[in-house]
Amino acid sequence: MRRELCFNLTIGLVGALFISPLYAKEASFELMMTGSELKFCRSTQLNQCNPESVTRFSKDITRQSKLYKLSMAQINKAMSADYWHSSRQVLRFELNIFLTEFAKKVGTSAMSYEQLINRWKSLTIGQGNNTYSGHTLFLRLNNDEHDMVFDFLEDAQSDGFGRGLKEHVNFDDTKFPNSRAQAKIIIEQSRLKNNRTTPNIILITAGSRDSFAEVDAYSAFFNSLGANTDWLPIDRALNTLLVDKAKCEKLDRYREKFLNSFQRENIYRDKTDLQQQYCTQPQKITQLIEQADGVVFIGDSPMLLRDSLIIHGRIISETLRLIKQRVKKNQLFVAALGSVSRAMVGDSNQQPVIIAGRGENVMAYGTDKFSSTNLYCQGAFVCQPKATIFSEGGIGLFDFSIIDTRFSKRGRFARLANVAMDSGHQFGLGIDQDTAVLVAQGESGLKLKVSGLAGVTLLQQDITVPKAKHHELNNLKISYFTTGDILTIIDQKIAVEYPNWKTKVTTFLNQPQDYKNLFFSDNFYRFAQQACLIDDKRWIGFAGRKKGYKLSLEKPRNAHLMMGGLKIDGGFKLYCSFHALNLDLTRR
Repeated sequence: MRRELCFNLTIGLVGALFISPLYAKEASFELMMTGSELKFCRSTQLNQCNPESVTRFSKDITRQSKLYKLSMAQINKAMSADYWHSSRQVLRFELNIFLTEFAKKVGTSAMSYEQLINRWKSLTIGQGNNTYSGHTLFLRLNNDEHDMVFDFLEDAQSDGFGRGLKEHVNFDDTKFPNSRAQAKIIIEQSRLKNNRTTPNIILITAGSRDSFAEVDAYSAFFNSLGANTDWLPIDRALNTLLVDKAKCEKLDRYREKFLNSFQRENIYRDKTDLQQQYCTQPQKITQLIEQADGVVFIGDSPMLLRDSLIIHGRIISETLRLIKQRVKKNQLFVAALGSVSRAMVGDSNQQPVIIAGRGENVMAYGTDKFSSTNLYCQGAFVCQPKATIFSEGGIGLFDFSIIDTRFSKRGRFARLANVAMDSGHQFGLGIDQDTAVLVAQGESGLKLKVSGLAGVTLLQQDITVPKAKHHELNNLKISYFTTGDILTIIDQKIAVEYPNWKTKVTTFLNQPQDYKNLFFSDNFYRFAQQACLIDDKRWIGFAGRKKGYKLSLEKPRNAHLMMGGLKIDGGFKLYCSFHALNLDLTRR
């Protein structure tokens, strides 16, 4: 059924196919947000390399994926009562017994994470009348406890002289050309700011609990594409310490308290030493930002990035103040990669940053503010609150709408719509994987340009209408824009300019298809893409494991339906953009 739909779509587009570069030369923008992190061939993530590239990384001179050892000295440190909550001391006691016996059985050989947890989960230890199941103990760890224990067990990777190995990148591997193209956009946009032949780009990895792990790879990647790249070693620990005016000798303790990050000096000595230098000489932060043409935010936690730049929830860090100042003067380009894009929203309490949540759960349990939600988990390692959680206020670089990422592939339309509805926001913007939104604010209004392999969903609600019961969505406007589409927003009104290789859809070749559970994976995306394929003005699907919700899409008279194709990597890719469809999602 799916093959038939794609085949008919191809037939309808052959006559209109326009062979054009996917990434044309850009005008100047201020901000770029991507729906996923960049992927490129690197020695710690060999799954991102073509097979022939894997052998190019020598284990003797290249950092590999993290390795772990069951050293008794490190186990004793991890099992210190000071690191465990008072309610978790029984778990700590049992885990100490288990890990001690585990270490006796496996010795101190280095293991990958997968090897370690496989052996951990398969082992049961008997002591006296008690047995300790490795699988059960592992599942009883919450996220913070898991990260703390594995930080202590991580083994340093060094050469024969004791120097820490650096992660390497294979620049010739082209497995992910879209990531390379997005990085080139960042470099070109940065170059345009101050007309340097080689732009200065700084990496800010404060969106990661381990702010040192991504530095080598991203630095090498951007350098290989023509940038002069530096790492700005700020994170929540350093910026909080500077605001508190504490002594730099306490930086390790701040790292433990505010990042739940332990013994990083054993793993990344050169980087922790550099962070200490910036602590004792904070003017270096100012100097590096003032010399920069571009800033790239990296990490998997939008909330952690925000807390790294807005200290104690209210104090704007010097880092953020300088970045905003230079962006306002049109001297600095900012890019946010993946999850941290969600933190770009306005810094007022009315601007939510989505932290966690799932589509079906949000319909059943709604949304909740982080400040009123206890995320401390007493049970399993995988601990997710039932409601969709959001915090109040981002870092203030994008005021137009709420942001969500990895949008279509994870079926996140319901969570974005409910957060927008519950926080009183008219717009929500969902950015797909392998897709970027470029932002420029000018006299003619806010301009958004879509770039990449997938698209961007725009949800719009009438905030003057009272909220529906049971988190239902009534008469929501939904649009989907793909590469080359340019939106201009003036006074909350949206005008769309489509590239000339997209044409208005006038011929429909398919019948509506049935997609099971529209909350799951990319089922809703495929369901909505039928707008360009079927003649029906309204079509219906179901969501939820027991089809507990009915979802309908409708094409009003003023809706836009545009299609076109681009030549990409020896083939061509088809795009369907639509604007201002009506969406209803109700309980059955």
